[in-house]
Amino acid sequence: MKKKMKLVGIMALVSILIFGIAPAQASLGVGLSGGYFSPNYGEVNDEFIGINEVLGTDLGFESGFAWGLNLNYDFNPNWRMRGEYVDFSSKTSEPFLIDGFIGFADFKLNLSALTLSGIYRFFPEKTFSPYIGVGVGSFSTEYEGEITVGPISFRASDNASPIGFRLLVGAEHKTGENVSILGELRYISAKAEDLLEGEGIKGIDVDWSGPSFGLGIAYRF
Repeated sequence: MKKKMKLVGIMALVSILIFGIAPAQASLGVGLSGGYFSPNYGEVNDEFIGINEVLGTDLGFESGFAWGLNLNYDFNPNWRMRGEYVDFSSKTSEPFLIDGFIGFADFKLNLSALTLSGIYRFFPEKTFSPYIGVGVGSFSTEYEGEITVGPISFRASDNASPIGFRLLVGAEHKTGENVSILGELRYISAKAEDLLEGEGIKGIDVDWSGPSFGLGIAYRF
């Protein structure tokens, strides 16, 4: 929670700095978004196949809700630059019984992405304007896992911040002079590699590649 609040604070500070140095005619805005994210996961979910066979569980990370904050800078009516923070978490946990002992398995994944995207709006002067964009950023990944059997607990955690890319296509509908509603489809390409890698231990990859779609609201100053 502290990490999320710190990132929100950084976004707010950047906004203040940009607002303070931007020319009077610049078009600036802030936004809030939320939607459904369906990452591939890849190897990190494949590892659960063997665990599930041994423990008789059905563990596996799934798709879910992601939310984001963004800061927009319009260079001109068509071209926009967007800085964005996106947060997504997935958890899988389940009790099990093995050799007469009751156990519990608990695994968590968190994605905190900071990206910068260039966006082209086709009809910015109209109420309804489709757009496309491409972005690059840091996809900070945190992985935690714990298996408890009776009084014995096995824990592991690791993190990485790989560079990734994303493509986006969407449409903006102006509901007022300063407020807009956005619908957007994105595709992310990013992978955190070799988590938990150590001496004699093969690392695990977390593949965040996959689509997301959602809605957002933006306010332009």
